[in-house]
Amino acid sequence: MIAHIPQENRLRILTQKNEKGNTPLHLAAELGIVPIIECLVNPEDPTLIWETNSKGETPLFITAYRGKLQAFLYLHKCVQDEKEEGPIELCRREDGDNILHAAISGEYFELAFQIIHYYPLLVNRYNTKGMSPLHVLSRMPQLFRRGRFRFIDSIIHYCINIDELKLMTYEAEDKGDLKLKLAWNLPENYQALVDFLQLLWNGTRIIHDYITKICFGRQGNKPKGT
Repeated sequence: MIAHIPQENRLRILTQKNEKGNTPLHLAAELGIVPIIECLVNPEDPTLIWETNSKGETPLFITAYRGKLQAFLYLHKCVQDEKEEGPIELCRREDGDNILHAAISGEYFELAFQIIHYYPLLVNRYNTKGMSPLHVLSRMPQLFRRGRFRFIDSIIHYCINIDELKLMTYEAEDKGDLKLKLAWNLPENYQALVDFLQLLWNGTRIIHDYITKICFGRQGNKPKGT
């Protein structure tokens, strides 16, 4: 559909907004569908990235708010300067939150690490409530070892496998076969809980199968008439 839009009508059509003020690029950014985002916008013409919705959010902000790392890296690539830094004008919404506020609030810390590198000026920016990204982080004591843990939080903490954070750049994927896959989209901490519950469920099934085998095995060996 995008490929068949006449060039003279392309910008007018792709900047049309729904009742929430979202363009097609906003929706693709929210879902993190990079191949569609690539069809909509490219580094030579990043005009659509500057469109805002009714909350003043750009598609770049949406990727941070939803934790879509690869979509964020691609949009950043489209607007970065010679120093690989991005324009901070794309990073804020009406309440003053910027993409670093959004990434930390959603516990998307790998994404937050990328933002700190590519948008260093955002570290000390405040929202309308006078809160910096560090203030947001300081209100999450459950993320730190010295915080007070509930029992389930302790389990999550010890199940987390912490990898060293590394700077990332966008790398194009094979477009031969575009498939939309359903996947968990959870903050990093809660993914550990999902993994733990999956392990617990698998263990429960093994025990259940073992007990069932023993019980039915014994029943099969009982003398006739008993």
